[in-house]
Amino acid sequence: MKIDFDRLICRSVLDRADRRLLHVPEAGLDAGIDLPLATCPDVLYLPDVLDHGQSLCVADGGVVPLESILDSWTLDFVCAKRQSNPALGPLYRGDFEVAHAEQTVSILGNVFSRNFAHWTEELLKVVVLEAFDAGCHYVLSGLPGFAREFLGLLGIAPQRIVSPETPVVYDAALFTPAVSHENICSHPQVAQLLRHRLLAPLEGRRSAHAPRLWLERGEMVRNGGVTLNREDVHALVRCHGFEVLDMATLPLDQQLLAMRDAEAIAGPHGAQFAHVMFMPPRSKVVECFAPGHVNPSVLQICRLLGHSYHQVVGRSHKIGTQTRVRDLMVDCEHLALVLDDLFGGLSPRVPPVRGAT
Repeated sequence: MKIDFDRLICRSVLDRADRRLLHVPEAGLDAGIDLPLATCPDVLYLPDVLDHGQSLCVADGGVVPLESILDSWTLDFVCAKRQSNPALGPLYRGDFEVAHAEQTVSILGNVFSRNFAHWTEELLKVVVLEAFDAGCHYVLSGLPGFAREFLGLLGIAPQRIVSPETPVVYDAALFTPAVSHENICSHPQVAQLLRHRLLAPLEGRRSAHAPRLWLERGEMVRNGGVTLNREDVHALVRCHGFEVLDMATLPLDQQLLAMRDAEAIAGPHGAQFAHVMFMPPRSKVVECFAPGHVNPSVLQICRLLGHSYHQVVGRSHKIGTQTRVRDLMVDCEHLALVLDDLFGGLSPRVPPVRGAT
């Protein structure tokens, strides 16, 4: 088989939806879920199109389903990366062998699924298919351990998870609408269902961590975004009752417990902020950014759950020439102002002008 990446197109496959998923509300849901479900025959799965864990699927001989990659820009990204640097994608440049599998699957391993935050977007698809008892196998390859750990918490048996290391054509693949962090407000029942399925089994257990958490990046950092002035920042947040925590060092159930019992989280921008999905409604969220990389991705989740959301952006004149654009010097003055305001420590230090209103 051959694939010409320059001829691939990205479009929705929901025009072929042959049925709708109609779900009777379960405990914790305010309303049912009504979504189309498309079945595509003979779908090709290509693992590692760029790097280990970055995969793609192709239907109809040349269509990358929008529902599999969330954004058509992703296909442009893949093609540009492969064209500009052949070393990124040595596979699939000529003839290659393809296996065939007589299975109905849902393909979870898209280009960015190895990132924790993007993986939680895949879970929105999984929880819908499980609620409707689709009975499919789940395809993922080269992803971190948290992927299988999440599926296990959702009750998916290991034998329903397949991890091909070479190209496979599956008899059929299921596709539901591309629910993501960018459109979650349009699908509140899906978010509510995911929260219910992951948090309900934790009832009766308590978090071992403080209700205020500074989520530092460390164990799983891939593309920068580290706090350059950690000592100053950690001293500041501890004065406001925060515990400094690297979520990647905890088992997944402990991460979920920490979020379920938290009242506030803060930290440098990164995948760990996907955890705001699992906090109690009306929690407090403070996200810190480098001035060259302000890319909030949890705004709709915060709107959905009624969280109080604040940004702290570093001062642009302090950008160091030797640091990556995502690494940040947290503006401690700004952060202190936000924390004082949120936790009642902000009061004027001068009296009002006499006669002023």
